[in-house]
Amino acid sequence: MTPPGKQSEFAGADIICLASGNWDAELWTNSQHLMSRLAKDHRVLFVESLGLRTPGPSRRDVLRVFGRVVNFFRGVRSPRPNLYVHSPLAIPLYRFAWARRFNFYLLRRSLRRIANHLNMKDPILWTFLPTASNLVGHLGERLCIYHCVDEYRANPGVPADTIDQLERDLLRHADLVFTTSQGLFESKRRFNPNTHYLPNVADYDHFRLALDPGTVVPKEIQRLTGPVIGFVGAVSHYKIDLDLIAYVAKARPDWNLVMIGPVSFGENQAAFDAIAAMPNVHMLGARPYDTLPGYIKGFDVCMIPFAINETTKNVFPMKFHEYLATGKPVVVIELPSLADFRDYCFSARGPDAFVAAIEDALVMPQARPQVPDEVAAANTWESRIESIGAIVDGPRRKSFAPSVTRRRIGIDVRKIHDYGIGRYIRNLIDEFALIDPDNDYVLFQGEPGPLVDAPNFETRHERSAKYSVREHISLPLQMKRARLDLFHSPHYVLPVVRPCPAVVTIHDLIHLKYPPSRAAGVYARVMLRAATRSAQAIITVSHASKADIVELLGVPAERIHVVYNAVEPRFGSCDPEAARAEVRERFGITRPYVLCVSNFLRHKNLERLLAAFQILRKDRADLDLVIVGGAADQWPALGEFVRKEGLSEHVHFPGYVRDEDLPRLYPAAALFVFPSLYEGFGLPPLEAMACGTQVVVADTPSQREIVGESGVFVYPLSVPAIAEGMRDALALDDREGRRLAGIKRAKDFCWKETAERTLAIYREVMNR
Repeated sequence: MTPPGKQSEFAGADIICLASGNWDAELWTNSQHLMSRLAKDHRVLFVESLGLRTPGPSRRDVLRVFGRVVNFFRGVRSPRPNLYVHSPLAIPLYRFAWARRFNFYLLRRSLRRIANHLNMKDPILWTFLPTASNLVGHLGERLCIYHCVDEYRANPGVPADTIDQLERDLLRHADLVFTTSQGLFESKRRFNPNTHYLPNVADYDHFRLALDPGTVVPKEIQRLTGPVIGFVGAVSHYKIDLDLIAYVAKARPDWNLVMIGPVSFGENQAAFDAIAAMPNVHMLGARPYDTLPGYIKGFDVCMIPFAINETTKNVFPMKFHEYLATGKPVVVIELPSLADFRDYCFSARGPDAFVAAIEDALVMPQARPQVPDEVAAANTWESRIESIGAIVDGPRRKSFAPSVTRRRIGIDVRKIHDYGIGRYIRNLIDEFALIDPDNDYVLFQGEPGPLVDAPNFETRHERSAKYSVREHISLPLQMKRARLDLFHSPHYVLPVVRPCPAVVTIHDLIHLKYPPSRAAGVYARVMLRAATRSAQAIITVSHASKADIVELLGVPAERIHVVYNAVEPRFGSCDPEAARAEVRERFGITRPYVLCVSNFLRHKNLERLLAAFQILRKDRADLDLVIVGGAADQWPALGEFVRKEGLSEHVHFPGYVRDEDLPRLYPAAALFVFPSLYEGFGLPPLEAMACGTQVVVADTPSQREIVGESGVFVYPLSVPAIAEGMRDALALDDREGRRLAGIKRAKDFCWKETAERTLAIYREVMNR
């Protein structure tokens, strides 16, 4: 309600809507439903979706691009009173700043021209996509609303980092933010205090027609014999759990599983084809909106068989309230967004429970008959518009807190091109750019040039060499010039004299346990002791490393924070068959192979690995060994062993491979082996597990801690034990179970969580 004496900002206001879909899409989303109703009392300029990803060569994408061009030349059209549809052209390369600037210029010009032609004055800018962030403040709008219905960065094919940056900018500048799930609300309100939770609703009167005796069930449903379990919505490869559909269809061949909606195969066309070929699965494709109540009337049970991933965890399915409006029992896979509605549906976790829930729904179709109807009736588009009007005209906060002080945090990133520490640095700063807009970051790097495309990041050229005397003078001077509040060294070398507090990350004590020389060991001990004594906080990457630091350096345990490393999402994204084809083409490796990703340092135990592989080949002569991460001439004894034992055709040393090759080398391997005598964390086994590859690892404290029950552990000082471990792993009866367990275990390690915990340590130190 508008406060007395204040003119309503919402009532009758013109609206420029930057939509998440096209007006004539097969399946309407929030933007079409909401704007079609708002057009009764507002003039609406509906700007069709600007998209989030670059179109591919698929027939679906080609047709969409062609349709957009055709609609653009049709000009602004008015499909109903007060509603005007514009189909803009844009360069769909959102990863590149030049393309975003060009699109901004084109769109701003066209929208200003159309708004002037329609005599739109002081409109509300209402955007459903973060790609419109740079338009805020350029269209003469009275206020900007960001209506967030998805975790867009998780959508397949989108430039996740860029979308995150655009969304963060939009969240900062929007006057109001509406979110459709509790998860979205929690993540977005950190950036905008005027964030509201407004769950998706339904076209109640339309779907209520399923209860009308005059509504006809289509013949393609009438002809089915046996229970009909139906789904209506986008049949998307990243939302629908195809394995769950297949499981239910096989478990109950007497049930008919009906899927209605546009199909998006992605890279899973083979899986879709296999399911569609099952006799009791009926993929009907999209059907006219007006006919949907009739289809649902023919269902015995409505289902939401979503996969659980970053996208679905944050989505509130619009179809949930649509189903409730029909009076049909609803079975859902357990989604966080539906936690408040469990009393009104049958919720299940896992395939067996999902089948059992459907069975319960079939025998108890009228359970709690009145409550779902009341819930659906209270969640209509009309009631949602009333809520939105009250929020728009209500009070708004101007800031989170009156005294938020920006801090300046410096990070030494000179080792960003190293393998392990480099991955740590790169992922840490990328995540900071996404989760922390409230502090400013200064990155000290060895080469000039930007590393992070974010407004609160700057880089400074630090010319001193790593492990040099000069860095102990030059870095403190850089800290002073940058006016830092905190400095983080992601390696154990930390200048003792500094103008600000410091955090140091000690990944392991390899330089003490396995120094390459006596002088290097002495240097490491001096630097480690100095760093642990002068740092305000110490981070390490495993409890095993923490125990070593306590024992060998005498550091009190309470001063050490354990923050795990993690796996990047790109590991696990490549299909094994496609990966094997690429490995054959790029590396010429045609036989099945055992993979090891390792540098050629002494503690990596590669001599014993080669000897163990020689034993393994007595049983598995078809196997090769691929050691990635160094050239054989770095350790002549390895090359000599290979030549002497006649293994030259079966042992491959590709050397240092491109970063983009690793996500293909892992899933193409028959087995991954990592016999290292000592690791602080060990990223390669976790990366292999994320790719679904069985791992054999040394039985050491850190590997037990990180790999968990997903690996085969071997005594690393015994050549026969390593060979036997590889043989056992290749012959496991439950290889599929181990593979899935490895994937699940790898998902426990998330770079976002690593960054959040590290940021919490920064704040603790700066607030002392």
